Amino acid sequence: MDAGGWSANFERAPVLMPGFLHMTMLEPLATGNPRALPQQSISSFTNVDDLETYVAQIEKRAGKSYLSAIDLSVGERRTVMQELATRR
Repeated sequence: MDAGGWSANFERAPVLMPGFLHMTMLEPLATGNPRALPQQSISSFTNVDDLETYVAQIEKRAGKSYLSAIDLSVGERRTVMQELATRR
């Protein structure tokens, strides 16, 4: 998810259940969560039931791509899991 691009182009919801469809990105502090920093985690909240369809519709209208799928081979599992678990 291109969280920066999404946040720059779409209104953030000021409350959890606003009167408009939204997906809002959050970058909470990683306090007490040692895995958040190495994973470069970002949280989001939404009031949309079918998020993939919603994002696809937004992407089509905007002519931009925000959501991508990445396939990792099974052979890379150990390396990826080690990278995700490592503190930096």
